Amino acid sequence: MYGEKSFGISPGEKITLQMSAGEYLLRMESGKGICPNERETKEINLRPGEERVYRFSISSNANISLTRER
Repeated sequence: MYGEKSFGISPGEKITLQMSAGEYLLRMESGKGICPNERETKEINLRPGEERVYRFSISSNANISLTRER
C-alpha cells in the first residue's frame, strides 16, 4: 500500500521482494543511530520478469544511499 512501511532491516540483513511489473517509489530511512531523519527516495519502473538488486548503505559521514547493483 502506498505510503506505508513495507519492511525493516538491520545491518547485515537482506530481503527479497516479489513485485509485479510497474512503477514504484522506494524510500530508505535511517531509523536508529545518530541521524534518524536521513532518507533517500528512488523511482523505479520494473518490466515483466526483470530482476534488480539494490544495496542500502550509510557512509561514515552519515549520508545514506540506495544503489542499484544489477
